[in-house]
Amino acid sequence: MTRYGAQYGPDFTFLGVDRCDLTDPTTYEGADVVILGAPFDGGTSHRPGTRFGPQAIRATDYLPHDGSRPSLALRTDGLKDLRVLDAGDVEMFFR
Repeated sequence: MTRYGAQYGPDFTFLGVDRCDLTDPTTYEGADVVILGAPFDGGTSHRPGTRFGPQAIRATDYLPHDGSRPSLALRTDGLKDLRVLDAGDVEMFFR
């Protein structure tokens, strides 16, 4: 699977985490979480737009100035306690 950059908008990562490439296992070696978007409009008939969902989620995320996002229930901070990477969006082919 080759990623050609942003498909539907600017090219940035989820919560500003580092990028990885699914075709190169060394880029995500040791990762705890890999974010992967699936821009798919195949289930719609007259109101397409769900293909913009993964990019919209990346665009509207927020972080406090220190980059912390703790979970009070789990008593952990996912971005500090886990290695999180973003592999971008998969290419969706329609027939």
